[in-house]
Amino acid sequence: MKPLRHLNGPGMICLIMAAFSAPLTAQEPERRGPYLGQEPPGTTPEVFGPGFFTSYATVHGRLTFSPDGQELYWAANAAPVQSRWHMAQGADGIWSLPQPSWLSLEYSENGLSFSPDGQRAYFHSRRASAEGGSARDMNLWYRERQGSGWGDPVNLGSPVNTPSISEFQPTLTNDGFLYFTREGEGGSRGSESPRPRGESDLYVSRLTASGYSEPVVLGPEINSDYHEIEPAVAPDHSYLVFTSTRPGGFSPRINLYVSFRMEDGSWTQALDLSEIFRLDNIWFPSISSDGRYLFFCDAHYTEDGIVGDYYWVDTRVIEELRPGHPS
Repeated sequence: MKPLRHLNGPGMICLIMAAFSAPLTAQEPERRGPYLGQEPPGTTPEVFGPGFFTSYATVHGRLTFSPDGQELYWAANAAPVQSRWHMAQGADGIWSLPQPSWLSLEYSENGLSFSPDGQRAYFHSRRASAEGGSARDMNLWYRERQGSGWGDPVNLGSPVNTPSISEFQPTLTNDGFLYFTREGEGGSRGSESPRPRGESDLYVSRLTASGYSEPVVLGPEINSDYHEIEPAVAPDHSYLVFTSTRPGGFSPRINLYVSFRMEDGSWTQALDLSEIFRLDNIWFPSISSDGRYLFFCDAHYTEDGIVGDYYWVDTRVIEELRPGHPS
């Protein structure tokens, strides 16, 4: 089956769907067992599903497993057409072929993250909301699981969402905290020069009896005068990984960082994971619900254009960086 990433025009999405709906071939082996039957990685990142995700289009979005490990969602970009995909594991352990997911392309939905019990799926969307906002305003939404499907989308509302500033890329902890990205609102981050609007920071809100609390912007250990985006928090709330365009990292474009949460709730100064992994331009991190694996994708430049893969790595590599960890 030929890759579709170089095709153009309105018929591309139909071709992509047809390709994913085709019968299994010698190039598409049966996938059985946890994590598509892939051999778990060690503390060096390895390509996840080599050749599988990128056979049709460049990966471009979080790779998200449901908490029970039996559903998988990801996004692809075969410019100018994007796509959102879903796979499910049957009772026999065999994974289905990819099918278009319920995440809407019309409303640019992406950034999927599940509640710890798997009964609620959070994501960002450009859907119109009762609180108004421009057509390009991104907000956080969720759907409740209903049997084998999902209910209607529900806007998370204020104070998490705002009517004129975008919120996106939610991620949740087991103890009820919601982390997400919000567009820059100006102001400063402990420096004399104001931060221009348009950059972005990471925020946190806590689930209470009356809903989510007023979001709090994270401090200078994590946020900088540049873009901080794509948070992925450990289920036990012990560390946060994210990407940033701040200078000085391994990649001249964007790097993956980690900060550890201390017993008093403070955060350590972020460390550059891209430098440790020796991978350029890392995007879209996610962490498995059991906390064992970190997933992300890279986007490196070749003579043929941008090429990327999903990677996964054992989170022991992160734990070994924690302050006080025995060397």
